[in-house]
Amino acid sequence: MRKKSERWVVYSKVIQDTADEMRKNPKLREQAGSLEGDAGEIMTEKLFSKLNFDYEKVPQKVLKKIPKHLSELGGKRPDYIISIGDSFANSSVVVADAKFYSTNGQSEFVIEEDEYNKYCGLIQYIKEQYEVQDVTLLFFVWPKESHFQTYYIFDLDALSKLPANATRDGKPAKKLLFSDPTVLKFDIDWDEELA
Repeated sequence: MRKKSERWVVYSKVIQDTADEMRKNPKLREQAGSLEGDAGEIMTEKLFSKLNFDYEKVPQKVLKKIPKHLSELGGKRPDYIISIGDSFANSSVVVADAKFYSTNGQSEFVIEEDEYNKYCGLIQYIKEQYEVQDVTLLFFVWPKESHFQTYYIFDLDALSKLPANATRDGKPAKKLLFSDPTVLKFDIDWDEELA
């Protein structure tokens, strides 16, 4: 019987190989990204369970249409709302997004400027719609190269300080180096139970 950690390495490789094959077919290219996004969310939810995080998953596929005001702000939905007590009472909300990305040998995270702006629209929407003052958007990034054995966490503010200093798929993008002090790195042993 395989250890859990070995199963996640196999799972990661199957997802990557399948997505790579899908990208070769123009009709399946878009679905390849969705497959990888789903894999990142599955592993983030497993991590949340392992860490006993209290969270709500924001349905993406069921709610195909985003709220009108969020759309007007050019925003997008997060993957999760993370419970931090009575958020609205203390005027702060934490949301999170999961990413399963190629990270150039676990050294950097590159996000298109357009996608970054959608996250900024999300922050503005939450502040306006729910009258909260402090909104934190956390990214849980699973590098494809780590096969779900390592993840990184950072917030949107880490990206806000960066210029469009890179490209992703030929589009202007922001590049955050994982050596940046605002980025937290965690190695995970899926076989080890937490106390």
